[in-house]
Amino acid sequence: MWKKIVSICAVLFILITSQAHAHVMNADNAYNDLNYTEAKGEILFITALGMTNSQDETATFRPNDSLTMEELAEFVAAYYHLEGENTAQQVVEKGWISSLKGNATFADVNEAFFAGELAIENGSEGLTREAFAMFISEHGSSLIEEAGFTEGPVGQVEAVEQKEISVDGKDTHQYQIQIGDETIILAAHPYVDAPSVDPTVWEGMYVTTSLLMEDPHDNGEEVAQFLSISEEQLVQEQVVEEETSSIDEESKKEKAEVVEEEKGNHYANWLFIGLVAVVVLIVVGLYMKKRK
Repeated sequence: MWKKIVSICAVLFILITSQAHAHVMNADNAYNDLNYTEAKGEILFITALGMTNSQDETATFRPNDSLTMEELAEFVAAYYHLEGENTAQQVVEKGWISSLKGNATFADVNEAFFAGELAIENGSEGLTREAFAMFISEHGSSLIEEAGFTEGPVGQVEAVEQKEISVDGKDTHQYQIQIGDETIILAAHPYVDAPSVDPTVWEGMYVTTSLLMEDPHDNGEEVAQFLSISEEQLVQEQVVEEETSSIDEESKKEKAEVVEEEKGNHYANWLFIGLVAVVVLIVVGLYMKKRK
């Protein structure tokens, strides 16, 4: 009897805690195949921008698969919210890509999203879906505003407050996150590059990127649709490493300058000795000539 009660309590606990932050999506629950990719944050970034939908039948991203032209067209169509039948063909008709056949290259991505304006050296190379996400994340600052986002505050998470609110007649949780002196509201279905989907454990961590969008429920507020969060200690270590690296570089530069100066002094000394020797030889030569 007691075992049944304990089991029921455990199930209820799991359901309650998972409901509290079930709508926060990270690499563990947005897709089911991101365990071995180095581009988790970048993939979540393009998902937040609306280029791909993680909530399909398979919930897979296939990061190591080659990006096809048809898939590139689908990403473009999703980003620009094209509607109707055969949106991929619409992308071709609009001139954003040249064809739906074959695999895509970096040049194709450049043309589709940046009108070919990026200066890239590997344009003719094909790319994986993972590489596509990394390319967009690296060069896609102009796409953020075009997608309806604004860049929000970054810094240490000072506090996380959870509130109960009603949305469309349903009770739900709202999280307010204090970053430095600013407070942002977490969207109902945000994507976060973070170790946990529970916002209450983010206190003390560091937000490196935040993208805000207008609340779809039209209450006039902006909410955070994408956050990149890392451990504060890791950030501090990076700062220390950068400072140490900077000091090492300055030390190396100073040593190099000292060596060059010593070389210059050494060369000047030998030059002076050589000139003195030449003068002595000339004087001796003139003296000997005069005696004759």
